Amino acid sequence: MMAWLGRLLSRPGLEEKMDIAYLGSSSSDGAMYDIWDAPALHTIVDPVSKEREFIIPPPQTNPSLSPEARYVFTLALDGFNPFQNKEAKQTVTTTAIYMSCLNLPPHLRFLPENLYLVGIIPGPHKPSLEEINHALKPLVDELVVFYDSGVLYTRTAKYARGRHVRGALGPLVADLPAARQTAGFASISAKLFCSCCYLELDDIENIDQATWRKRSGEKHKKHANMWKAAQTQKDRDKIFKKYGVRWSELHRLSYWNPVYFTVVDSMHNHYLGLLKDHCRTIWGMNVKLEDNDNAFAGQGSTIRVVPEPSESAMADGWRRLQERDNLFECSKAVLWHLCTRLSLRRPKLNKKYLVKELLAWRSEKEYVLPADATDLLARVSSPGAAMPNNNSNDTGMRVPSVHETEKAEASLWNAQPLTKYRLDVLRKLCEMHSLSLDGTKALLSERLLTWRSKQSHEAVSKEVAAATAASRPTKEAIRHAVLGQSTLASIQADMARTILPSWINPAPKDIGSKQRGKLSADQWRTACTIHFPITLIRLWGGEADKQDMLHNFLSLVSAVEVAGMLVISKEHIKVHQKAIHSYVKTLKALHKEAVIKPNHHLAFHIASDFLPNFGPLHPIRAFHTERHNFMLQTINTNMKFGELELTYLNTTCRAANVQALLQDNQVREATAELIATYEDVHYEDRRGTRIREAFIQNNRDVEITGRDNNILSPDILDRLVRFLNCEAGEETYVNIRDGIRSPGHVQVTDDMSICSHVALRGVSYKSDGMSPRDSNIIFRRSSDLPSEAGRIKMMFRHSRSHGKSHIEEIFLVVERLVELTRNDVKYDPYRRFDWVGGRLCYDRSDPDVMIIRPRHIVSHFARTSMTVPGISTGCIHILPLDRMLHFSEQLENEAAK
Repeated sequence: MMAWLGRLLSRPGLEEKMDIAYLGSSSSDGAMYDIWDAPALHTIVDPVSKEREFIIPPPQTNPSLSPEARYVFTLALDGFNPFQNKEAKQTVTTTAIYMSCLNLPPHLRFLPENLYLVGIIPGPHKPSLEEINHALKPLVDELVVFYDSGVLYTRTAKYARGRHVRGALGPLVADLPAARQTAGFASISAKLFCSCCYLELDDIENIDQATWRKRSGEKHKKHANMWKAAQTQKDRDKIFKKYGVRWSELHRLSYWNPVYFTVVDSMHNHYLGLLKDHCRTIWGMNVKLEDNDNAFAGQGSTIRVVPEPSESAMADGWRRLQERDNLFECSKAVLWHLCTRLSLRRPKLNKKYLVKELLAWRSEKEYVLPADATDLLARVSSPGAAMPNNNSNDTGMRVPSVHETEKAEASLWNAQPLTKYRLDVLRKLCEMHSLSLDGTKALLSERLLTWRSKQSHEAVSKEVAAATAASRPTKEAIRHAVLGQSTLASIQADMARTILPSWINPAPKDIGSKQRGKLSADQWRTACTIHFPITLIRLWGGEADKQDMLHNFLSLVSAVEVAGMLVISKEHIKVHQKAIHSYVKTLKALHKEAVIKPNHHLAFHIASDFLPNFGPLHPIRAFHTERHNFMLQTINTNMKFGELELTYLNTTCRAANVQALLQDNQVREATAELIATYEDVHYEDRRGTRIREAFIQNNRDVEITGRDNNILSPDILDRLVRFLNCEAGEETYVNIRDGIRSPGHVQVTDDMSICSHVALRGVSYKSDGMSPRDSNIIFRRSSDLPSEAGRIKMMFRHSRSHGKSHIEEIFLVVERLVELTRNDVKYDPYRRFDWVGGRLCYDRSDPDVMIIRPRHIVSHFARTSMTVPGISTGCIHILPLDRMLHFSEQLENEAAK
């Protein structure tokens, strides 16, 4: 680590950026642009003066000495298949450990040349707790030195006489299993599954955050030390079971709060968790299945089927529910079917859960049994019918329940020991089979098994099958899905008509097919936030029976998109909290068998703990580790564990050093051809979140690539003059072709040069002739005007003289799409969903082209042609691709109202 940081500090220009990071964005709007604008890093205390913040450098008391540097780092762990296997079910895993410096600006922070590959934990399996601690120990040793005493570098790029540097560890970024192991928490399947609170797994459906008891870092370390000090494994197991905590090497860092800094990675939680789970599990996305809006996919390719209990068993269940008798005496099948008839949640076949749901229903003031339940009770209770009863009979002996009797009957036909059942249960079986009721448990058991041995083979087989079917749930293949053949065909057809800019990582065209296999987080984001809303709003927007499903899904899309914003404010956090609460609440109500998973619970913590404390999530999510794991997979190795790890480390270190060297302008000029070849070989996919997170810096920076000189057409020149005069607020500029020469007027010439593209905030915009995909834009001419959609027809650089000044500027010629009329707006199903749904325009452009500046561009948009019932002409669906800017615009408009 010391050597890696030394290499960073030896590169010109980086040190200046790193030293001012703690100042944050200094924005006056209260929004958080990066982690430095949030409270999290300010909680790390100074090692000398505990009242000071660590991130603020100490005052420089000796002018002859260089100022002390204070840097904060992230730690990330992520596993990958070193054999480049693309199958979803990996059988081999190697774990990479990464570090990055948060003091670097966001657009430089996760570049390959700036990332530190700490080490590779060999496979073929995921590392155990002990193996992770063994790998972390050397790193923690260095981190202790960096924080306690600091490191003296004898020379840096900025300070020739060297400087003293202190460093501290900040967020731990990893998927749930790796984060739990690294920080010493229990796994997500444990009783205490959450790293932020003490909510128990059995109570995971509780979404009232006021009832969640929060964890504290101090207690976590205390219990971890107790675990470490325990003398036996049995004592350690007791501590772990009670507190859900183990010892981790990271606990040696005195300042590091494991509860606070073990972040929930939103890439795995939102994209590979909630979005994927909703499509795959809740909606059963599969192109081979038929559509059924009421289908529930369950898990994988099968769904649980709970056999229908006997009438007597169901009648016993209804009676117990009505009288609040001991429902635990009923079988799971009875409880499950009671919940089904009452439309109660039944995500798992668990007695405790099902009884809790039933009793909560029974506690309602105006409960009413279903009509068929009332009929069943009347029929079973009629003369000649045996009404189940758990109370004592006339002789004072307890009468076994229907469930107990059926369970014992199943054991009898399966020739299993019967002595585990009570005497009254065995007497009931003897009575059913016309056997003597006299004798002890042992005699009755022997009598029943002897009777069973005398039955014919056919009769035994039939009864065994019936008893097994009546007592055990089965699994059947899924035959229907919400996202089945028809819906997926519509989605795929819309995808084919949708034009996306080149920087978007597209979803696969055959999405939903088995051949497609695993999707990346970026692909899930594109599919669920772009393609699915476009089609589902069109298909379901006018159907009353699908409105709830649509609103539920779009609540999830809203929550995920707001959380993924590059700039976060308190208002945005409130919207995200409301959206995620609405999603989980309506999910429980709509899909009674849907399992609420740890990801759903942890999404609440992202909303309430991590967004307010860490700001925008881009510094604390795992996209960069996924990208670098992919780059590791492309390295040629001998595929031998114990050797390939060193190949990864050496190759990565060399590549980082070369890439850093190639950033030098003099080197680039001397090796231009070599650099082009090198970049082709060492290609990094910069689409999707890679480029989206890279352009948050230098918000107004414009890069232009120009062509040869040219002449503006008379029409465009006239429009340029009118545009400049409109901006000036007076008739200052005149067309040179008009021949007007008078004091106070500035002639605008027709000389210009065509721009091949304009790079604005890292995104490349091009004209329609150069790249139709990159020409579709949302633009806003002024803050008091609404945003508009159009297509760039031309981009040009123009020069003019104003007094003694020479002005050179970039202008864009844009064709606006025609907005819907008031009569047709009512047929637009998308506008009801605000920025999540986008809007429709006519599939034609206003012939009156406009002149705008690059700063007027808001974003690209996804362009989908479609026909809409009620609208006589073709339409274009407009979906902004940096919708957060439009969302911010919406908040501004609401605030103004």
